Amino acid sequence: MSGLSVDLILSAPSFRNPLNETELCLRSHRIPMIQNLGVTLDQYDCIDLSNNNISRLENFPLLQKLRSLFVCNNNISKIDPILSKNLPNLHTLILTGNRIQELSQLEHLSGFKKLERISLVRNPICQENNYRLFLIHKIPSIKYIDFQKVKLNERKKSQSMYSTTSNQQNETISEFDPNKDNQILNTIEEVVQNSTTKEQLEELSKALKEDKIEKVLEKKEDKKKNIEKQIKENPKKSKKNDENKIQEEK
Repeated sequence: MSGLSVDLILSAPSFRNPLNETELCLRSHRIPMIQNLGVTLDQYDCIDLSNNNISRLENFPLLQKLRSLFVCNNNISKIDPILSKNLPNLHTLILTGNRIQELSQLEHLSGFKKLERISLVRNPICQENNYRLFLIHKIPSIKYIDFQKVKLNERKKSQSMYSTTSNQQNETISEFDPNKDNQILNTIEEVVQNSTTKEQLEELSKALKEDKIEKVLEKKEDKKKNIEKQIKENPKKSKKNDENKIQEEK
């Protein structure tokens, strides 16, 4: 099994393809992984790595000039989450004949801002319901999927489907109040520390099981307000009680 060595890259044929791109051809070398592409010095518009044994689309250096990437007929099942940062101007990504089967891998393509063409023909992911709509949602710039033009009704359907999902997620997030949760935890700890009878602990346990801990919190707030009210009405008495408590502790 050959590797993508520096010598192989430097000796590989390069030419002007029909799209007038400067292309580096690295096809059919049984390459198991991507490496050493930094030696290209970012001179190529297109790199062809088809018909190899690559399993992960990763290890690209920063290649700002690269616009087209062909990796057909490999074993790719994983995509680097930061691929878009290293290939910021990628326009065409051909992944025909690979092993991508999870939507989570396609989500890693969401960072591409200029990607217009992608092919996932003969990948297991093509059997996934709405995978085209998912791609349209994640890559707004996309114009062609599997060599078929993205239609306006697909964009509308994608927007409708995933905007609903996003709204539901936002509602769930908005319901989470960390300050309130911390307050509840502090209340539980305080009640446990100040409980003097078995009945008080059983009441707390029951409140937790029945998801009624907020009632315990309300009782605590009411008790706190009553104490504050007593202090305002009888400040001298309250001060004397505090002094007595200090004396007892001494």
